[in-house]
Amino acid sequence: MTIRVALALISICLFAGANSLIENDSLKAQDPGANSSPTKQRVTRAKRPTFSKRQWEGIFFENLFLDGLQGARPANFGLSNDSLSPATTPSTAVAETAPEGESVSSWSAIVTSDTIENEIKRLHSDLSSQITTADTYGSKYRDAQVSFSILSVLFAVIHEYEQSVRWKNDALQAQAAFYRAGTFPSNRMREAFEFSKARIESLSDLIRGSGFPPEESASTEIDWESVADRRMLMQRLEHSLYQKLEAWVSNETEFKKQIEELAHESQVAAIIGRALIQPGMEEADDDDYVALAHAMITAAVDASAAAKNNNYQLASQAINLIGQSCTKCHDEYR
Repeated sequence: MTIRVALALISICLFAGANSLIENDSLKAQDPGANSSPTKQRVTRAKRPTFSKRQWEGIFFENLFLDGLQGARPANFGLSNDSLSPATTPSTAVAETAPEGESVSSWSAIVTSDTIENEIKRLHSDLSSQITTADTYGSKYRDAQVSFSILSVLFAVIHEYEQSVRWKNDALQAQAAFYRAGTFPSNRMREAFEFSKARIESLSDLIRGSGFPPEESASTEIDWESVADRRMLMQRLEHSLYQKLEAWVSNETEFKKQIEELAHESQVAAIIGRALIQPGMEEADDDDYVALAHAMITAAVDASAAAKNNNYQLASQAINLIGQSCTKCHDEYR
């Protein structure tokens, strides 16, 4: 009996001691500072990834309320920044440049006659330096093709322009001539140089007030299939967006320095956007393609209006929307 009692007491003590150890370990786990400090393990964390603007642009919205919502806002819809209130959203900027009763589907609603004339003079200056000699022309052949293609588009626009614009009587002849110059094959480089140089001289005479000489390929109406190659227009549009417009809204100081250039170049972008969806142009019968083009045109008109109104925030937003439209279009159709 005595032995059994002793064994029982020993068992109780051992059980109590074990519980005491367990409780003590538990307290140590809750209070690492008790007794000795546990060894700290060094945790290696992955570095935060970084992305360039081109990688996320067109996928995520910079501002959900400004970029993501479409359609008219309710009367009581407000934003924290007064400069980005519904009164200055892009939908109202269009009305500031479009003549009353017209929409952005008309040429005169997206570009002024002054912009057309000034762009033609700029292209004349560029081409005059690109076609000084046969060697110079050979090295600048691709750039000259793009310039001639834009000239072809501009004179097509002049012919169809709804209001009074300079050089309208010579538009068909000039358009046909510059289309030929812009599509002259590179395997006939000497002939291409002579043809192009003669057409630049004709443009010089036109700018000075003379008429444009007859062009054998000219027709009585504009055939947009024979106005410009889409690749050439895309090259100019990408150059405008990535080399000019985006840089000019990179900060407000740059915007104020380039405000007149931004208004001009945005209208040129709108012209290219509308030219790309004229009857006969590639993909012009695709509803999704046309919708993306219209979004780009509207954003370009908004950017020009914002520049004229000295509104940096709206201009930056509109240029961003041009980029989004271009990115989505390239993802689907390039």
